[in-house]
Amino acid sequence: SRFTDSKRYEEDFFPCFLLEERRSGEICNACVLLVKRWKKLPADSDRNWSH
Repeated sequence: SRFTDSKRYEEDFFPCFLLEERRSGEICNACVLLVKRWKKLPADSDRNWSH
């Protein structure tokens, strides 16, 4: 499947993508990889993937 249940990653969506609204449901695997990459950044990093 190209999509994953987002429950495992929901808490990381806000800081990773700087979302303004709560979201739930499925997340594409490319976004899962971005969240995993974001979680590995140094704690003092302000990098995000918002557009």
